[in-house]
Amino acid sequence: MSTPESKENIQIGFFIRKSTLEKVNMLAKKAGVSRNRLLSNICDVGVDELMMYDSVGVFTLARVINQWKEDRRQGSLELQYRES
Repeated sequence: MSTPESKENIQIGFFIRKSTLEKVNMLAKKAGVSRNRLLSNICDVGVDELMMYDSVGVFTLARVINQWKEDRRQGSLELQYRES
């Protein structure tokens, strides 16, 4: 595992919900690691899993389903019935 100062790491910034950050802080303390280390590990695992899902088509399917849900929520989904 590399240190934050390692040449293979870069610093980024992003927004996170306050309630999520509170959970991250609690979990980092419980695990005895820094918040940075926990978030970095979560990103590593999450990206690896998404890459696996993408390799078998599940990632694309999930994106289609999420778009369908968003369209439905906004009322812009048009359902068409086709007879077979």
